[in-house]
Amino acid sequence: MRTPIEKSSLAAVACVLLLVAGIWWGGHPADLPSFLRNAFVSSSQDTTVDQALADIEQDYYRRLSATQLENGAISGAVASLNDPYADYETPQQFRNFGKAPAASRFSGIGVEIKLVSRGLLVQEVFPGSPAADGGLKAGDVIVAGDGKRFAGRPVSFSTGVIRGPTGTLVRLTIERGARRLTLALKRAVINEPVMPLVAGQLVKVHGVKVAVIELATFEVSGIHTEVATTLKRLLHEGAKAIVLDLRDNGGGLVREAQLVASLFIRHGVIVTTRGRAQPVQTLDATGDPLAPTQPMAVLVNGDTASAAEIVTGA
Repeated sequence: MRTPIEKSSLAAVACVLLLVAGIWWGGHPADLPSFLRNAFVSSSQDTTVDQALADIEQDYYRRLSATQLENGAISGAVASLNDPYADYETPQQFRNFGKAPAASRFSGIGVEIKLVSRGLLVQEVFPGSPAADGGLKAGDVIVAGDGKRFAGRPVSFSTGVIRGPTGTLVRLTIERGARRLTLALKRAVINEPVMPLVAGQLVKVHGVKVAVIELATFEVSGIHTEVATTLKRLLHEGAKAIVLDLRDNGGGLVREAQLVASLFIRHGVIVTTRGRAQPVQTLDATGDPLAPTQPMAVLVNGDTASAAEIVTGA
C-alpha cells in the first residue's frame, strides 16, 4: 500500500516526464509516431495555405467570407489538374445536380457553350440575344472575358465572368478560325430554351418501322424511366428496329447508364470501373430488358462522353 504522499510524488514525477517529453517532441515532430504526427502536427503546406487565405481575408479591398475563400481554393486546385472533365461544385451546386432542369432566366449574352482547351466553344447562339446582335457565331471560341483568359479554367469560372448585371458590358476575346476579334456585348435577361431530355418518334425506312429515341443527358436521376416509357410506346406502335441517338450527350450518372443499357441488353457486364484509390466495381445488366432482340444502332459524335460512352460500348 502506498501512502497519499507517495502517490502525490509519483503523479508529480509523471507530470514532469510528460512535460519534458512534450517539449522534446514539440521540437522534433518528425520523431513522433505516424498516428500522433498526423493527428497533432500540421504540415508546412497546410500552414502556407491557411496563411494565404488569412491574408486575403484580412487585406483584400472588399470583404470575402471564409466559405468563398475555401470554395475558391478548392476550385483552383481542381483547375490546376488541367482536366476539362474535372470541375468543383459548391454544396449548393451539388444539391442541384441530378434535378431536372426548369426554364431558367439569367443575365448573360445568350449562347450554348462547350468547354474546350482554349476556352468556350460556342455551339448555339440564341436568336435575338446580345450574342446574336453582337455578331457572335456558332464555332467561335471565347478565349477571354474582360481581360481574364479562359484557357485551362473550369467552365464555372468562365461563365461567371460572362454573366453579370443586366445592362452592363462584357468584353469578349473571340477566335474565329485564324482571326482574333474583340466584341463588347451588353448583358440582358436571357430566357433559356428548355429542350426535352427524351424525344422519340417512329419513322419508316424501306417500309420498316424504326423507333428513333434521342437522349440528351444522363445527369438527371430517373431519366431511364422516361427512356423506358418512350420505348414502350414506340414498340406498341409497331417498331421493329431501334436507333438510340446519343449525339451531344455529355453523360452523367453511371447508375442511369446501367439502367438505360439494361433496357436493350438481356444479361452481361455493362461497365467495369477501376480507379487508383477505388476498388474495382462491375455493373451488370439488371435482367429485365424491353427490347433485347430488335436490330439496333447507336448514334454518337465527338461530344458523346462519359455515361453515354458507357451505354454505347455496352
